[in-house]
Amino acid sequence: MLRVMERRNFPVASLRLLASPRSAGKTLTFRGEEITVEPLHLNSFEGIDIALFSIKPYREPVRAPSTNSGIRPKPSQRAILS
Repeated sequence: MLRVMERRNFPVASLRLLASPRSAGKTLTFRGEEITVEPLHLNSFEGIDIALFSIKPYREPVRAPSTNSGIRPKPSQRAILS
């Protein structure tokens, strides 16, 4: 997803990468900048304008919990939410 965003010059003022605790701490590169993956928690989406999700069908629903922000990802589906 990050490569597609880079290729299409997707406008990003700031980027947060969220994942399961198992993936937290890893780093990924976006536009030449190393970004550390953060663990997903209930308040992860506070102050977020757009959230892009790629949820694989074999993941448990707890990987994308409902949040206090009103964003409600649906497990086993790929979605773009705003």
